[in-house]
Amino acid sequence: MIRAKNPFIFQTGLNLLEITGEKAKNLKELADLIENAHLSVIYYHTHHFLPFQQHVSPKSPNDFAYWIKKELHEEVLSEKIIALDLQKPLGIRELKEKMLQLIKKHFTNDEYRAYDVRSGKEFNFIKAKIFIMPIGHKAYDLSEFYDVLKGVSIDSIYLHLFGVDPSFERCVNHFSCWLRDELKEEVLADCISQLDPFVFYATGTLRFQLIRPICKRLKTVKI
Repeated sequence: MIRAKNPFIFQTGLNLLEITGEKAKNLKELADLIENAHLSVIYYHTHHFLPFQQHVSPKSPNDFAYWIKKELHEEVLSEKIIALDLQKPLGIRELKEKMLQLIKKHFTNDEYRAYDVRSGKEFNFIKAKIFIMPIGHKAYDLSEFYDVLKGVSIDSIYLHLFGVDPSFERCVNHFSCWLRDELKEEVLADCISQLDPFVFYATGTLRFQLIRPICKRLKTVKI
């Protein structure tokens, strides 16, 4: 069994939230604010539900789409934005650009209705700053990696499966990167990279989906 030069350090993340003070009362204001928003704002409003989705039935995987549907009653546009998340994993900048394209195209649609929400129903923009902390677990080989995954918190699993790089440009699957770079487990890394953050796994199901291919691989690896 290959032993990594650099162990996998298990971590968890905490989000410090900051209300930017920017708010939109209609679709045009929403588009303008999205266009000028930092990627951390886009990340928060499209990914913050992930660690909590095992506790509640998610209203929508995308705050922008939810507000467009609930407050502006633009259901078709809302569904198109939600579908962006489901088609394929997108980087945060790419997701931002594609949402803007859909909203701007909608302005030329006969179904578009200029509508201002009443006071108190505006879309409030929130910025997230992520703090990463080690949780005291590390693994040097596939067997140790498997053992830790069976008991580590679901928050840590979400961080390592669906986290972002420091610039918020792209999502990073830490598990797949380490398996590929340190243990040369190309097939296993590719398998884990296929886990989709926008499929609503229950807590146990996500963990099971993660450790099942590792368990299968361990049965073929020489100790």
